[in-house]
Amino acid sequence: MRKLFLLTAAMVAVLTLAACGDKETPDTTAPVITVVSSLDTTFDEDTSEPVWGTYFTIEDDIDGVMQMTNSMLTEDVDMTTPGTYTVTLTVSDAAGNEATESITITIEEVIVEPQGDLIAKYEGIAPVGMGDSGTYVVINFYDNGTWDLATSSPRGGGTFTIDSGVIELTYTAEHPEDGGEWVLSGTITTDDVTDPLTVIVIDPIEYEINMGTPVAMDVGTTTFGIVIGSKVEITKVPDLVKSFFMDEEEPDWTTYFTAEDEIDGTIAVTEAMITDTVDMTIAGMYTVSITVTNTSGNATTTTIMVFVTEPLYSYVDYTTTDEVMLIGAVVKLAIFNDTVFKAYVNDIYKAEGTYAIDGSTITFTFTFPTVDYLGAAVPDIVGTIDTPTLEAATIITTAVTEVCVPMGPFSGMTIDYGALFLARAPIATYEGIAAVGMGGAGTSVTIHFYSDDTFDLWTSKLRDTGVYEIVDGAINLTYDTDHPDGGDWVLTGTITTEDVTDVLTVIVIDPVEYAIDMGAGPVVMDVGAATFGIVIGPKAIVTKVMTAQKTFTVGDAELDWTTYFTINDDLDGDIPVTVEMLTDNIDMSVAGTYTIDLTVTNSSGNVSTSSVMIFVNEPVT
Repeated sequence: MRKLFLLTAAMVAVLTLAACGDKETPDTTAPVITVVSSLDTTFDEDTSEPVWGTYFTIEDDIDGVMQMTNSMLTEDVDMTTPGTYTVTLTVSDAAGNEATESITITIEEVIVEPQGDLIAKYEGIAPVGMGDSGTYVVINFYDNGTWDLATSSPRGGGTFTIDSGVIELTYTAEHPEDGGEWVLSGTITTDDVTDPLTVIVIDPIEYEINMGTPVAMDVGTTTFGIVIGSKVEITKVPDLVKSFFMDEEEPDWTTYFTAEDEIDGTIAVTEAMITDTVDMTIAGMYTVSITVTNTSGNATTTTIMVFVTEPLYSYVDYTTTDEVMLIGAVVKLAIFNDTVFKAYVNDIYKAEGTYAIDGSTITFTFTFPTVDYLGAAVPDIVGTIDTPTLEAATIITTAVTEVCVPMGPFSGMTIDYGALFLARAPIATYEGIAAVGMGGAGTSVTIHFYSDDTFDLWTSKLRDTGVYEIVDGAINLTYDTDHPDGGDWVLTGTITTEDVTDVLTVIVIDPVEYAIDMGAGPVVMDVGAATFGIVIGPKAIVTKVMTAQKTFTVGDAELDWTTYFTINDDLDGDIPVTVEMLTDNIDMSVAGTYTIDLTVTNSSGNVSTSSVMIFVNEPVT
């Protein structure tokens, strides 16, 4: 029994010793924080704040190299205020052992010496630099005997002296290697830095800079030619309108810029400084440039882009005044947006204003001019539209409007503009030459036929309107106005088909003779036979989709540009827009202004075109 007890006790002892051998030694060693000594701890005020985490490394005997986080750092550094600050790193390892290390950061006041007025600027290329092409260097001289030097950023400055063809530029700062004075020296061809013929040659200088490890920099001989004074600083005046409707008054482009010069001060912008390509009568993208030359002969140029917008829709018809001399006044109402219109007579801009739609009633109110030739208020043009909103094919029927317009320097005339059926599209257009006219070459004549069996006839202007009929190969065109000799005035002739829209149709108008008053009495006019070949139908009407997106950001995907237009033709009806009709120069990866152009040819061979401008902008940061 005693032996059994001793054996059991021995086994318990062995197991106890084994268990004690497996137990880990507790971790009581804190991580080691090392300060990176090669990094600057003294800075000039207003210097960019460095990443303080790069100033330390952390290693633990158990955890190894430890990753640093911002939560481990505490600091009170204000880079804008001179003083002494502390950056502290506190870190704990997995066992909870804590270590702390601090560095002192000194922010020094930058003492800015008073700088005089700039009197000369020199430019040159140091042949040795960070790249094979050398380093571009500028030296500015001031009237108080100081200078400063810059490459891609300011590089310091100081005072200068000139003695017996030698120039010395002494830095305010000490030499980067050994302290003491740091002087650039060289030759100068005159004793006056403001002489534009002066050339300065700076001698080579070698010094060490810290590139991680010191590197000897050999700044080779640098020749400086003078650029006297400073270039003009031109500022584009913000918030001025740069997008206009056609036929708006051209603004004073001199108000779009200001010019300042360090030597000349504020320079008044004059028309002679401005060049522009702007034509306010034609839609397009234009440039306005300004070039300002200061008293030193240095020129600065800058440019703005200007956009002239074409109307969304144009509705055209002619007046039906009783004044014979004014028959043929072509009226066009151009619609630019939801409220603005402009009025043209015989393609000459005459007036503008705003319009409003109420149900099927449309009212055009003039904002310029507001009074007529006699000083009476210009009345509104009131009419009806046959669509809920304005479209390219909308027909506007206006009521009679009378207004007194100037007919010369000392007289006016009240004009009855009659009813305007704006946007009436012909179904066929015929062109020919009347054999006898005011000149030996005859007279070019155009006849438009409309779907309601009406026509109008034009030479250099509208001559009259009326109705037509075709019977057994004969065509009769009866004018709305009476014959000059009294009674109905009818042109008759032959037609080779029964359909004016047939492209093979030929109309031959019979000669007609009548007397007209040429001022010195009646003159018998013999209008000889005129043969008309068809120019079939109107051009297709292309409408831009107003709601389509036109402004994008670089990187956006291109959209389906075919959805930016609709096409309608009086003969062909709605024409689908296809990719083959479109051309564009859009690059969505590059900011800029682009165009989408559409060209469509209808079944009659008539071509219509339209364009939309697309703007691709840089991302907003």
